[in-house]
Amino acid sequence: MANTPSTKNPMDQSTNPKQAISEAKDMLYEAARPITDKAREAASAAVEMGRDAASRVGHQVASEASTIARKADEAVSSVGSGVQSLAGTLREKLPQEGLMGKASSVVTDGLERSGRYVQEGGLSGMVKDMTNVVRHHPVPALCVAFGLGFLIARSTNRNNHA
Repeated sequence: MANTPSTKNPMDQSTNPKQAISEAKDMLYEAARPITDKAREAASAAVEMGRDAASRVGHQVASEASTIARKADEAVSSVGSGVQSLAGTLREKLPQEGLMGKASSVVTDGLERSGRYVQEGGLSGMVKDMTNVVRHHPVPALCVAFGLGFLIARSTNRNNHA
């Protein structure tokens, strides 16, 4: 095995062992450098592809969430319209005079207001209003939440044992 000027033999007898190890290590690093560079490039490309895929998925999820929110608002608005329609029908069918007339007027007025509130505010408006109520009255809101949780737990527990 002949030594060429461009390639050193780290095991050459003229060098000391520490220097030979250092030169062998340097040669190993130089030989491995193209491999590590290619591995870094591949890893970088894989990371970039992952970012692109995550970005596409994120945009798609946001688009779907927006569509679902819009459809939910439309459905809630439709319910509000139905409640207003029910109020109009009840107003026509229920008595207009006397004690029953006053009671039916109170009920139909309440239904009309509720229908208008739901139709105009939509689901997002109702969520904002509920958030404000909870913020301003946290203790009663927690009591209502615990009460509803208790009732739901009891009803599901009865269904499981029946």
